[in-house]
Amino acid sequence: MRCSPPSINYWHTLKQPLVKKCLRSCCDKQLFSTQPTPKNEYKVTIPFHRLPLLVQVQAIRTMDPKDWLNEPNSSMIENAAILYQKMQNVFVFPDNLTISFYANNGGKATIRELLSNPVMKNWKNLNIFGQKVSSENLKMIMDTATSLRTLNSAVEKMPSNFKHENAFKFCNQIYNDARWVKIEDLYGLRDLIYVELRRTLFTQEQLKSLVNYWVNSEVDMFSELQIGTKSPNFKSLINGFVGLQGSGPDSKYSKLFFTLSESSLNKRKRTMLRISFNVYWRSLSLMALDINEKYTPSKNEEDNKKFENVGMILTLLHKKKELEDLLEAANEEAKMELSETIDYLISKLSEFNVTFVDGKVTHQLF
Repeated sequence: MRCSPPSINYWHTLKQPLVKKCLRSCCDKQLFSTQPTPKNEYKVTIPFHRLPLLVQVQAIRTMDPKDWLNEPNSSMIENAAILYQKMQNVFVFPDNLTISFYANNGGKATIRELLSNPVMKNWKNLNIFGQKVSSENLKMIMDTATSLRTLNSAVEKMPSNFKHENAFKFCNQIYNDARWVKIEDLYGLRDLIYVELRRTLFTQEQLKSLVNYWVNSEVDMFSELQIGTKSPNFKSLINGFVGLQGSGPDSKYSKLFFTLSESSLNKRKRTMLRISFNVYWRSLSLMALDINEKYTPSKNEEDNKKFENVGMILTLLHKKKELEDLLEAANEEAKMELSETIDYLISKLSEFNVTFVDGKVTHQLF
């Protein structure tokens, strides 16, 4: 004989031990029906997923970690793996394991143990906290890098001489202490989504060199690169590029410049480039977007409308610059034709509120 779950009106009368017992049984994936006991009494246990939602919530609230675990003598990592597996038996959630690990835990758990555990080694997002982390532990982490994983190294101090070929092989990577990173390391970035370097030692000249390399690169290096730095000479960073300069939605704190990549082979998918510096956060941001992608930096739609034609404006500006370069070496007949085309482009740009003052581009909206 099978037993239907009691109604929700009945469940508020249950005692915590009974709820816990029911949940522990569910964690072990046991499906139960009523069966006669030796004393001809009936024992009722019910799968967790068949309980009313309010009862599920109450059951979880009453439980301690020890109620989930049957291995009190296991290590911290082993217990965490057991708990994770049992939770998978109860809840339905994507295979997207995020681990937050405190490196300086007094030897209670190690990076080696974490990465060698058959359950934990399948992580997708890894956050490392603490005062410092050793080169040996960092190497073990870097050896597991794939383009599907994210690493957040939030430790206060990284080894100053650290170097690893996989340090920038995660799809997303954040290094709180990036003083070990050399500017040349960034030239090798390829097809990354997000890189953030919070504390760095880069000079103005090194940053300018990086920006030049990125603008002229024949490949997509990253979608966004954030570099913590003291106030750079923003005018120097954008010097020599054709584009639009202005400010972001928070004009008090941000400087902004848009341009197009100078790639000659047209292999890049994201050719609209944004260079910005946030004065408040002291952060230089390099972002690459598809030329047809809408740039929406603000939650305010009115603010975003200012940028809706940036791609078209940049295309017209670069076409104008190409014709002006040809104009210098053209004969008189060609110069007349080129000048007419340039004038046409200027008139089209004026439709987007773009004007030229002493040869410099001005956009009246931002």
